Amino acid sequence: MTSSRFAIPLLLLASTGCQSSRWVESASPIDTPVLAVQLERRIVDGAPQEGLFAHPATLDPAAVETRLAELRFRRPRLLHDDRTGSVIPAEQLAPLAKALTGALAAASSSERARFSVGTSAESLFEGRRYTRGVAFVEPVGVLNVAFDWVDELSERDILDERWEDPTRRRSSSVELDLGHAWQMSKEAREDELLWVTTDELTAVAAPVGVSEDEAPASGEVSPPVTEPRDADGAKLTDSERLAQLRLLEKLHAEGVLDDAEFERRRREILDIDR
Repeated sequence: MTSSRFAIPLLLLASTGCQSSRWVESASPIDTPVLAVQLERRIVDGAPQEGLFAHPATLDPAAVETRLAELRFRRPRLLHDDRTGSVIPAEQLAPLAKALTGALAAASSSERARFSVGTSAESLFEGRRYTRGVAFVEPVGVLNVAFDWVDELSERDILDERWEDPTRRRSSSVELDLGHAWQMSKEAREDELLWVTTDELTAVAAPVGVSEDEAPASGEVSPPVTEPRDADGAKLTDSERLAQLRLLEKLHAEGVLDDAEFERRRREILDIDR
């Protein structure tokens, strides 16, 4: 991502022994003033940590949009009525769902999607409000979304300086109303994180030799396309490579990835010039 929104490196995450780990940007399919989505890769001791997530994962954008619409928040206030509303602004639900599903379909098992979504300024005296977080699919096929900011009033450059990894800590003081389809993650219950999960959304591309009729239908929980790989970068199998190429072509045809990003990721999958 060329803008400064996600340019500030994330804080180093705690790890065992003397290992150092961090998240680094790996692709930026969308970057606008009100919606930004990027892929970021977990790096441990200089190498990608493969096998973290069930990516690439194909999610139904309409189902993700419906689930996101259920998330609401309440911000307690001492001297005024509590502020309440939708975690994701209504006008951004469909664009965010499409962007997130596209990113997760193109991600490797070491990558997750980071997003930022804003509203229009409410008045001349009050600026844009932002919600930010990360999304990923666990190896068991469960979609995770964790927020560090929810409906926060701030200028864009201030947001850059105060990014927090939402799977490590929270910045918002809101309470979440999850609806019936979401649950708090175990980590959220223990550390008071804004980290929620929902299942029955994930499907994967048909393996080689399997017809489309035999492939898992959207809405069924399926195992990941990619298998865990060593941190030293073991190559994809032929079936994994073909599945990722199919997803990449689909995202390119839908306009989620531009020509340059499509070609970069295609060459990466095919191990060209590596």
